[in-house]
Amino acid sequence: MRIEDLPNINGANFSGTFRVLSTHKRTAKSGTDFVHAELADTSGSIRAYAWPERYQGPELEERAVVSVAGVVKMLHGNQILDLYQGEAAIIEDPLHLLTAGLCPVIDGVDRFRCVLNGLSTQYLKQFALQVFADDSITLPFLTLPASRNHHHSFPGGLLCHSLECVDLVAGLAITMSQERRELGMVAALLHDIGKVSAHHHKAKTKLVGAILHHDALTLEILAPHLLHLDSISSDSAVALRYLLTWDKTGYSRRPLMVLAEAVAAADRISSGANAEKQAFSESEPWRRLQSWHGSRYWLPNLPEILKGT
Repeated sequence: MRIEDLPNINGANFSGTFRVLSTHKRTAKSGTDFVHAELADTSGSIRAYAWPERYQGPELEERAVVSVAGVVKMLHGNQILDLYQGEAAIIEDPLHLLTAGLCPVIDGVDRFRCVLNGLSTQYLKQFALQVFADDSITLPFLTLPASRNHHHSFPGGLLCHSLECVDLVAGLAITMSQERRELGMVAALLHDIGKVSAHHHKAKTKLVGAILHHDALTLEILAPHLLHLDSISSDSAVALRYLLTWDKTGYSRRPLMVLAEAVAAADRISSGANAEKQAFSESEPWRRLQSWHGSRYWLPNLPEILKGT
């Protein structure tokens, strides 16, 4: 049951799977401790209460996904949930639980959900949804920076960079078939997924990230999902592996797939454009040549287009 479908009737029973947005331990005037939580899905959010004499289940933890049951109650004209039962839930539909509060970037979750929803090639869509059904991948993907000091080095930067790459590939591959185009879009979305294992929050590098390149971790993270894709479309699974690794093999400077050029170009354009923006963000208008973390950028003084012409 979705939050928007909860019955607006005092005492009505309900059950559903929700994301815990926040949780607080409180003490009632009677001295009884209870938990006040906010539960959410893509249709909305609602206050919920877990009283020790009634609630049976695991402790409600922030960002966790739980299946709960209880009673809808009306408080000052508003719905609240009195929880009776709860258990940790397996995420079957990640889109249903991609709530806006999971990402620090405004509209970041909406844009991410739009990309996943927009995939029309069903086996590629299912592949992507299986990857992002894992909170240990999805939550850091939505919140981590793309780099420590270079491009998109802000919370949520990894998501922003990945979505920019998806949009660029969609444009560069516009003349290809929809299936091949979406193959490139999925590769663009996942090309930096290894960074969820390489980076801590606050842009710190984990030990594994210090000694291994994130591209190696990308294939490791995707391995079980690629293995499943092998059984549905082995060519697509091999193609995805190739799109993610061809420029790391050293075999050839030119890829065997034109689509690989689009994915690589999108990565360069997105990262370069953001780094260039940062290089000139705090410089004086007259400075047209600027350095940024070892790279130099030139900002040409282009004529402005006159309004009304």
